[in-house]
Amino acid sequence: MKRAFQYTLAAWLRFFGGFGIEAGVDHYLRMRDGNVTSGGIPEPLWFGIHIFLGAVSAWLAWSATQSFYATWRRVAVVSVELAVMFFIYMARCLAYVIQTGIDTL
Repeated sequence: MKRAFQYTLAAWLRFFGGFGIEAGVDHYLRMRDGNVTSGGIPEPLWFGIHIFLGAVSAWLAWSATQSFYATWRRVAVVSVELAVMFFIYMARCLAYVIQTGIDTL
């Protein structure tokens, strides 16, 4: 059980830690450019990194449920975790865009 908690924690920290580092780098590049609406990390790379982080986190979350015997329970737990992670991710992306002034809605 301790290993499962470590894997789950690693999945969450890896995803949101990577997102935080990436947002920091993007913000730094935008500020260095002098215009917040230009510069930064290119969008394909920005979302490619998010997809990679999400895939690694999903694999870690799946690995954390190895002690479950029923596959449907593993799928249910990982699905709930990934759904919560996705909604937090969307909220953080929206907050980053609005707070830095990259785009106005």
